Amino acid sequence: MSSEWDRFFSGTGVKTPDQPAAAAPSLHTIQYKQGKVESLIWAYRDVGYLYARLNPLVGYYSADLLYMNEQDQGIYETLTLREFGLDEGDLDTVFSSVRVLQPPLAPLRDIIQSLRETYCSSIGIEFLHIQNKKMRRWIIEKMETTHGKPVFGAEKKR
Repeated sequence: MSSEWDRFFSGTGVKTPDQPAAAAPSLHTIQYKQGKVESLIWAYRDVGYLYARLNPLVGYYSADLLYMNEQDQGIYETLTLREFGLDEGDLDTVFSSVRVLQPPLAPLRDIIQSLRETYCSSIGIEFLHIQNKKMRRWIIEKMETTHGKPVFGAEKKR
């Protein structure tokens, strides 16, 4: 069994061929928390652009930038652990990072860092309104495999 799967199953109470059964949380608890992690991932995809660092004059808001002030005041959905039924104790728990985030199994702390780099850095992307699932999956794959920072060679840049 791979070390990633060993990390995933450690502490779940599920016996794998390479390890004894652990007396930690039940599989049901892990599945429940996995669902919470998946909701958090989709929330970053949905509203992460609202948390992107787009204002180089941090703290200055013109009428055009009013939505940024509203975000700072917490009017939009917050991307906190508590909002999704998770807590600090879950940060080192290994979860599935749902398809394209790499690695496929990672501690929650790493999943959140990857999502922040991808959706909340200096580039924001609003795309979940697109109804074509194939197009949405393509955007998700392109954003998450490069953390929103694609690398282009000299020829492609030209």
